[in-house]
Amino acid sequence: MPRPKLKQDTEVIRLGNASAPRWYGTKIENLDGYIEHLVAFGATSTELVLHHGLSDQRNASVHVQQHDWQATTDRFLAHGLHCDFHASLAPAFSLRRWQLESRRLQSLYRPLLRFGEKIAGQTGSPLVMVIHAANAFEVPAETNARATTDFLEWALGESEARGGGLRFAIELRHDPEKHAARFDADRAMLRRFVEQFDSDRIGICWDIGNDLQQAKWKDMAPVPPGSGFLARVIHVHAHGQGPGGDMHYPMLSPREPAAEWLALLAVAGYSGSVTLEIRYRLAGTRGDPMEILGKSFQVARERLRELEEPAGNARL
Repeated sequence: MPRPKLKQDTEVIRLGNASAPRWYGTKIENLDGYIEHLVAFGATSTELVLHHGLSDQRNASVHVQQHDWQATTDRFLAHGLHCDFHASLAPAFSLRRWQLESRRLQSLYRPLLRFGEKIAGQTGSPLVMVIHAANAFEVPAETNARATTDFLEWALGESEARGGGLRFAIELRHDPEKHAARFDADRAMLRRFVEQFDSDRIGICWDIGNDLQQAKWKDMAPVPPGSGFLARVIHVHAHGQGPGGDMHYPMLSPREPAAEWLALLAVAGYSGSVTLEIRYRLAGTRGDPMEILGKSFQVARERLRELEEPAGNARL
């Protein structure tokens, strides 16, 4: 039986930054000042990477730790920003472990899902949790897809038991090795994967930077996605590429491909969040990181207002 459809709470594209604690010096007492910068840039949302368990300094610079989940989220909400979440990037949370350690992964993910449902209930609005698909190299792509499906079926059940306010976005990744085991680095495969659920609660996180990078790995000219793919997108990541190929670089020109592709969202009728994934360190290579972030917001806002049909062919 098809799962119920879940509508977005707004028809306006939200714009925000991936708010790694590094942006506010990893100290929650600095958070309000950082959020005030975002609001001045025109932000209406943010994305927080949630983690619990063992951590180190590097982990703490990227992830919001469990003891800060509620206080951090409350401060963004108090400033009027919508909050979406990303599952922990720590290896312990990787779905490549699902086949052998599903119970362990369930115990790790359950606090994330319950917190997400709590915030959805608190705000009365659905929110997205971004997930990385299983991508073990030692098994076929079909096995990775099956593991990811099993996880999502379980996660949907956990979510529905507490209100059903979570939507799950599987991120389009990039794979320099072009490994046959990966289904999450190919647009068509990822689209087919999410379509099997026949639910608006499962969709794609279109990472535009990863998409462009994958074209580079395939020695192909980047071709924007077609309407079939975009119809399955429920969350977006956007960032530029540095002169040395660095990912998560600022977007400083409306003419660079990542910025140009943002205009496709308005044409496609997308209503959801666009998260700028700008790394603090890389922003710092171009000047004051906060000023550079502000310029990236300016470029993104300009492109999101574009309504003209993009030139060129599109590929599903």
